[in-house]
Amino acid sequence: MTEPETISSRNVQHGGDGRIPNEFAALCLARAERAGHTGARSVAGNGMVIEQAQILTTHNLAALAGPCGVRPEEGWQALADRAFAQMIRLADRLGQAGRPMPVIKDLGYAWRQTLFYLSMPGTDPRAFCSDARLRLRGENPVTADMLAPVLEGLDAVIAGASFDADGRAGDGWALLGWSTGGHWLRSRRSASG
Repeated sequence: MTEPETISSRNVQHGGDGRIPNEFAALCLARAERAGHTGARSVAGNGMVIEQAQILTTHNLAALAGPCGVRPEEGWQALADRAFAQMIRLADRLGQAGRPMPVIKDLGYAWRQTLFYLSMPGTDPRAFCSDARLRLRGENPVTADMLAPVLEGLDAVIAGASFDADGRAGDGWALLGWSTGGHWLRSRRSASG
């Protein structure tokens, strides 16, 4: 696993005028380019950059769990399970969606939330993967086929692998919601359905 990129307070200047610091914007763009952004301005390209900002800021979930002290009564593992249940519903919908990209984008949001919850104390990502696989056995085979590579990717990262430039780690895939090219989930949906 590669070291996460960080921005320290010494290399970011806060102007106080509400603008995102240039360093943060550059980091988001660089991460989007590694994920396949070609640099061309487009809705999908801009979405890829914004998605990287959401990943780096954890959709502000870290602020709620950290400084604000929010703790779910049922625990973080239960929230990860609920977020994955939403992913199953979305993947079911994806199989029949006339416009798949909005559903894929929502799958990316749900997966990032799942990963955030699994990163919190008291969770067991390995047990989550095992339970999620068992759960997929009872689902529509097309849905299970679409989500299996996401779990494979998490398993690979837990084992110390990193995603390559194409978003693959072993048999697994990274699940991002935005793409300027063909999204792997869209291709998998076509092959399964």
